[in-house]
Amino acid sequence: MEYLSKIFYLYILRDPNTNEVRYVGKTGNPKVRLSTHIRAAKYHARNPRETWIHGLILNGQEPAMEILEIHPEGTWESRERFLIDFYRQEGYNLTNVAIGGYGGRDLKKPKKERPKLLYYSLG
Repeated sequence: MEYLSKIFYLYILRDPNTNEVRYVGKTGNPKVRLSTHIRAAKYHARNPRETWIHGLILNGQEPAMEILEIHPEGTWESRERFLIDFYRQEGYNLTNVAIGGYGGRDLKKPKKERPKLLYYSLG
C-alpha cells in the first residue's frame, strides 16, 4: 500500500488595483482558503491582512490568489519563510505578521519566554 502525503500550496494574494503582492501563505485547498480570507474580512479586521481585504470588499473587490509552488507535507515551511523574506526585500508591503512556517512568530512582538511552572507539595 502506498501512502500519499498531503499536498500544500504556497500562494500570494495580490491587490486587484495595483497588482502588488500583499500576502504570502500556504494552504491545502486554495479555493477554500481564499473564500475563508474573504469571509473573515467581511466581518472584522483583526490583523493587517483582514484590514486590507476588508477595504477591498468595501470597494466591491477581492484579492487575486496566485499559486507559486506545490509541496508535499513537511517540505513547505522553509520555502514559505523564504518567499515572505524575498517579497519584503523586494519592497512589497506585505500584510504577513509572522515569518512563516510552523514557527510563525509575530514579527512585531519580541519573543516571550514561557513562564516557568512552579510545583508545590501540599504535604
